[in-house]
Amino acid sequence: MIPNAKLGSIFAAIAVVEEAAMCGRRSAHLLFDALQGAYDNHVERAQMRLAPVKSRSSRDIPRAGAQDSYHRQR
Repeated sequence: MIPNAKLGSIFAAIAVVEEAAMCGRRSAHLLFDALQGAYDNHVERAQMRLAPVKSRSSRDIPRAGAQDSYHRQR
């Protein structure tokens, strides 16, 4: 019987647990990045939906030379 056999199996178990924790951490980061991207997309769309839109009537659209003709009419 090897005297340190139990010690080696304990180290192997610790290594397996550490590797599982690292894998879980990487998975959590991937999930968090996906959720963060979805949230950012949602907030951007909501801000665009709530942004004020300037009305553009035919009088608001500038035409070439509009300032000159306006001053001559006065």
